[in-house]
Amino acid sequence: KREMLDEAENEINTALSIDRSIPLINAHFNLALLHEARGDFDLAVVEYKTEQETSPFNHMPDFNLGLLYAKAKELEKAIKEFKNCIEKNEEFADAYVFLAKASMDNAVDLNEAEKLAQKGLELKPELRTKILAHFILADIYNRLGKYQESQQHVNKARELQKTLFQ
Repeated sequence: KREMLDEAENEINTALSIDRSIPLINAHFNLALLHEARGDFDLAVVEYKTEQETSPFNHMPDFNLGLLYAKAKELEKAIKEFKNCIEKNEEFADAYVFLAKASMDNAVDLNEAEKLAQKGLELKPELRTKILAHFILADIYNRLGKYQESQQHVNKARELQKTLFQ
């Protein structure tokens, strides 16, 4: 795997070295993914930020940066990146769900986190994100003392989890 990543990195860097009038879209994004795969999160952050500059309308660098910051427990930065992602693509369900999670973890307004998770569900995310949204809502409702609603979302998440393995 390491050799394949090295080879891919060399190919991308070769493509980037060619002088062109229009930036090479997704090249830095792909380098960031390579660095993530190697566990080099600092370099991944640099490449995602470069991709944000070269492809300012692409929402995915913002989203992936948000994920990296959330993993590093840099929740303010994660929240900022997820919000930037939503500004660029208001229909991207995952950004709402992960923004809800980061907001909840950062002890920001739980009612706002609830709205974000609900919005993510309304946008019909893929199954794993839908499961996460229900667990986030369960956690939020538990923190708000709404135990019945919390249990309903736990049950829904578990029901959906069963479909993952069918």
